[in-house]
Amino acid sequence: MRPFLRPSPVLAAGFLAAMVLLALLGCSKNPTRPIVRVESPTAVVERFRNAWVQRDTVAFRSCLAPIFSYGSVCADSAGNAFFQIGPDLDSTLIAAARLFRLGSRSHPPAVSIDVRLDSVWVQTVPRDSIHEREVFGNASVVIRTPSDTLHFGGFTGFILLRGDASFATEPPDSTRWFILNWIEVVIHETPPSPAARSRAAWRAWQLMSERFNGGFRPAPLARTADSAECDSLLGTTWGHAILRYLD
Repeated sequence: MRPFLRPSPVLAAGFLAAMVLLALLGCSKNPTRPIVRVESPTAVVERFRNAWVQRDTVAFRSCLAPIFSYGSVCADSAGNAFFQIGPDLDSTLIAAARLFRLGSRSHPPAVSIDVRLDSVWVQTVPRDSIHEREVFGNASVVIRTPSDTLHFGGFTGFILLRGDASFATEPPDSTRWFILNWIEVVIHETPPSPAARSRAAWRAWQLMSERFNGGFRPAPLARTADSAECDSLLGTTWGHAILRYLD
């Protein structure tokens, strides 16, 4: 009878090494695709908020689409709606740089900024449920300068574009969202009860949604009226912090 042959340790080690090498070669021909992280629509809003808090103009710019525009709508005590459109991207960036770091002829730069966003709500846009989102929330902003402590806030909203949509960014980037439009809403009355506050909030959402769906096309006023109330109210919005540095 032939004796049983035991495999030598050297042969076994060589066989194992060969198998590992073959496995590695197989992986090199079919490499595993890297995991691509796609940010949520609310992530760009959070980046936008952080850019304010950190007074970071580069991070601020990275949140905005090339055709970004700001707008606001005010409902006065008679129920008239007044719309204000602008500034555009370039003017917004100039004002942000002045607010965050440089100051303007009339106003010193901020020394600190605090921004809170509550009750954030995201919804799809029927005209493009893949590349667009609307984000709504309630903002509370405190800006401190060497001479003042300023308070802004109220109902605020954003139209977002995904990075692979037209005009969102170059080169296209399907993993990130950008702010196309920033719209704010103010209403004349201070609601005295929770029910009244709810109705006022709903009216604000309606006004904001109408402006979103209108694509920022200029809309005529319902009737001629004194807009002094709205001039004052619009001065309380978060975006007014940008507007005041365009002097």
